[in-house]
Amino acid sequence: MKKFNALSVGTILLLLVTLTPHLVGIKAAKADTEDAAVFRSTGGLWWFEQENGWPNEDDVSYAVSIYIYSLFDSPPYDNKHYGNAGSVTNTSILNCIDDYYYDDYATFFIFANGANGTVNGTIYYMPSGTPVQNISVTHYYLYPTSGDPVSDYDVGSITYGGSELQFVFLWSCSLGSEIGSYDESYWVAPPYYWYSGTGSAGMPYAWTYRDDTQMSSDGLDDPDAGDYCFIGFEGFGVPLSQSIPESGGNYDYGDWVKQFYYYALEDGYTINQALNEVSDDMMGEPLNQTELWDGYTYWLPDPINDYRDGRIHVYGNGDNTIPN
Repeated sequence: MKKFNALSVGTILLLLVTLTPHLVGIKAAKADTEDAAVFRSTGGLWWFEQENGWPNEDDVSYAVSIYIYSLFDSPPYDNKHYGNAGSVTNTSILNCIDDYYYDDYATFFIFANGANGTVNGTIYYMPSGTPVQNISVTHYYLYPTSGDPVSDYDVGSITYGGSELQFVFLWSCSLGSEIGSYDESYWVAPPYYWYSGTGSAGMPYAWTYRDDTQMSSDGLDDPDAGDYCFIGFEGFGVPLSQSIPESGGNYDYGDWVKQFYYYALEDGYTINQALNEVSDDMMGEPLNQTELWDGYTYWLPDPINDYRDGRIHVYGNGDNTIPN
């Protein structure tokens, strides 16, 4: 998975990032419209193909993505989108979010590389507008097959003010590390200072427009009562082609994801029921008693040559069902 270098954004760009959400046009909701999108990015998969422990990641991730897409029946899904390999770009992902975020219900599954980095917000002395201090904010980035990454503030500039992206599953490094919030422009000790924020910080917040006061940090064991659920990884996102240790080599995590969606979409299980059922099938225990939940460590060979930790998170309300 990629390591994102720290970013430095100029003052003018920061102001544009800050103000962009407020400039986005408000669309009228289209009632009773349900949407589903599946994206499979191949950006960075070359690394897995160089005998670095997961040489089948390309094949497994394709099989997973096309299988999940096949489960989204129409009806109930009015609109479906499948993006694979070269068709997965910054624009294609953001355009799909823009098409779906205001409908009655939308769900996304994305397989991609992900990383985090920092962006500098600036405190200005007012009324002169003199910059006096930078504030580093952690942001998160999803890598399409080619081109610019999709940042949390890119997504948040679309969903700002409200989102109907009610179930989002990002199989990627880092993007489930924290719920996040809107790093909003606000007065600091008015009227003396003004802070230029850097937009939505944290993918769960960016997709759902719900912060940690509105969405449970443990949607598996302590779900909230809301309409939203986000699943993602903290740290290293385990490859789909990785054999599940508890299965004795009988299943990989690609099998786990496919069966999770089968339980949710074909059998009508809640998200948590599907997570626990598939974990019991393939790991012998419910999800919260597995290393996927408790945390794991993998050795990443050249060019990283180091250990990386990771674990999966469920945010929001895992007791929700996915329309089926």
